[in-house]
Amino acid sequence: MKYFRRTYLFIVFVIFIMGCVNRKEQWIEHYAMAKCSWDKEEKALASDSVKLISPLVIEMERLKIARKEIAAPFNEIIKDLENQIKDEQKKYKKEFRKLTDAHYEKYGHVSTPEYEKSLIRIQNNSNNRIASIQKKIKTISDEMHSNGDYQNLVGKIALIEEIIKEQDSIIQTNHAPVFDSLQDALNNLNSNYKTILNDLSNDEKQIFQSERDSIRKYPCMYDRK
Repeated sequence: MKYFRRTYLFIVFVIFIMGCVNRKEQWIEHYAMAKCSWDKEEKALASDSVKLISPLVIEMERLKIARKEIAAPFNEIIKDLENQIKDEQKKYKKEFRKLTDAHYEKYGHVSTPEYEKSLIRIQNNSNNRIASIQKKIKTISDEMHSNGDYQNLVGKIALIEEIIKEQDSIIQTNHAPVFDSLQDALNNLNSNYKTILNDLSNDEKQIFQSERDSIRKYPCMYDRK
């Protein structure tokens, strides 16, 4: 009776071990298939993007270069005017320090009406000069944006950008069902992975984890023995 019981327990143990091994091998097989399918789908999506979107991007960059060439003379003038504003700001600070230092030497920290008027005067003069330069900048900028060739290029670039968005949306939509299905499968496999892992010995766990990590790194190179 004892012999029968020991034999029975041994058979149950063997069946349990074989079940764990089979579950592990099946999991590895299905995980490799899912990861490889995901990798292939990503490459297919990238291929579609190259075929449908890359030519549009190349054309858009060509148009942007042409737009930049038209804008260059205007931007050069604007840059010079912006430098004039910086010079004016430096000039104001210099006049402010000069006026303040002279007043301090004569009156110390005590303010006077004449000093206050002088501060207001140099501030207003600086503000007026800067406002005049800013007005010139706006005039040049308006001239650039009203240029017929410039407007034409801006319109073409905007149109291509819109087409690129539409094409990208179509590509993503076409591949979404496959990615969604694979993601569901991977979620389920990842859940089962933890269950299988708990039934393995420490050495088996390391091997199992190593196999999974290898598939993650090289998804389509798993050797199905």
